[in-house]
Amino acid sequence: MKITGQRIDRRIQVLPPTHGVRRFKNGFSNLSQISGTERKNMAKILLGCVVGYMSHKGIMAVTGLLDFIYLAQYEAHCADTFGYMKKALKQFYDNRDFFIEIGVRKHFNIPKFHSLTHYIRSIKMFGTTDNYNTEMFERLHIDFAKMGWRASNKRDEFPQMINWLDRQEKVSMYETYQSHRTDHASAPPPSPSSDRSVDMSTGSDGPTSSSSSVAPATDDDSDEDEFIPVPISSISLLPTTPHTSEVSISKHPAYPNAKISLIERVHDARDFGYYLKLFINQYLPNGERISPRQLDNFQLPFTKVDVYNLFRFHPSPINDSQTSIDVVRAMRKSSKYPHGRFDTVIVIVGKDAESTALQGTRVGRIRVIFRFPKIMDTNRGPREVPNNWEKGPMAYVEWFTSIPANGPSKNHGLMYKIKRPSGDGVRPGAIVPLTNIRQSCMLMPGYTVRQDVEDYHKAEKVLDQVDTFFINNWRDKYSYQTIY
Repeated sequence: MKITGQRIDRRIQVLPPTHGVRRFKNGFSNLSQISGTERKNMAKILLGCVVGYMSHKGIMAVTGLLDFIYLAQYEAHCADTFGYMKKALKQFYDNRDFFIEIGVRKHFNIPKFHSLTHYIRSIKMFGTTDNYNTEMFERLHIDFAKMGWRASNKRDEFPQMINWLDRQEKVSMYETYQSHRTDHASAPPPSPSSDRSVDMSTGSDGPTSSSSSVAPATDDDSDEDEFIPVPISSISLLPTTPHTSEVSISKHPAYPNAKISLIERVHDARDFGYYLKLFINQYLPNGERISPRQLDNFQLPFTKVDVYNLFRFHPSPINDSQTSIDVVRAMRKSSKYPHGRFDTVIVIVGKDAESTALQGTRVGRIRVIFRFPKIMDTNRGPREVPNNWEKGPMAYVEWFTSIPANGPSKNHGLMYKIKRPSGDGVRPGAIVPLTNIRQSCMLMPGYTVRQDVEDYHKAEKVLDQVDTFFINNWRDKYSYQTIY
């Protein structure tokens, strides 16, 4: 089916707001000049917007290219990741003819596409790409062009810019020479014992293979399968660590002593009171617990809780680098948010859950962020809450359907497909500690050709208007490495 810009723009316009994802309110078609940052933000949402429009071959090509781009940004590599990169690049090359067949392009003779074939060897020779990539020339444009232009008199500028750059290079080379001489003059002379130790380690025939930290690279394609160690801080592949997130929440609640009945209305959390009863029931002594059918007759020992708008946390790191701050919001209906804003998260629900992958987890939508009161009302008067109650901040989440055990579908760009439970009964949900929330996630409406964007669909309400969603693992590098 032919993909029109207006239809894609409409899908982009109704994407739910998500922390860290730029909102293109008018879609892509009206963009005249696109920067590198904008291209990155476009890549985060592009695949989810073409699923259902583009054929399987086109989806495979886009998935392979995005897969390679995200893999190339890893901060640590091993033979396995190089294998993943080869597989992703092959998938792109095997399916890219789709864009020629539909007339989007006549060829793929583009330097950046050709450079992809050299990434694996470059990483083996020079290390990971966090210090070099095709964006390095953006910085050189500032050094070589903009600064030279500013140094000229703005008339007949090109010869002046060349002379300025030539002088800068000479000054830089002279500074390097002076630094080398200074370091050499201040270094102590080597002792005879150290000379002997070097001779013993190298031998008369030169250094042995064990003294070299990086193996020599050749142009033979057969060497591509051989892992060449690179001098980086960590060679291990994304170690799985227990979930340890540091939750940060406001010292003072946004709405202290908010009535539960009001919360159910302004947070669209009609079953909040029911799940509070269910949660408290599990803390009662065995003889005092009641069956779920009798919860309607159970009276809560309090009628108000402190409510917060948001919380921040650092998701569990997957390597030595520090993760960026994740922000989760549960904003009540107001003049600024007529429909509220209730973000989606991945919650740990099983003992087999880890900091990566989705086993033992479930996707939910946070309706309320709150804290239990310190004093509860009983028939005997005010009393402090029991010591076995949760003391930290809590969240009321409404569940989506369980994550498919058979993994994501290739037809959907390797994104998991889930649904919003339907029906007028009690919505599936739970009260969970904030520490059980592993990370936030972005859900993209699962539109098809037959079931496209309706006129009444809005970004602020789409999570309530659409039944099927894709978990967007292309949202950022952290999501790509943890949602699979």
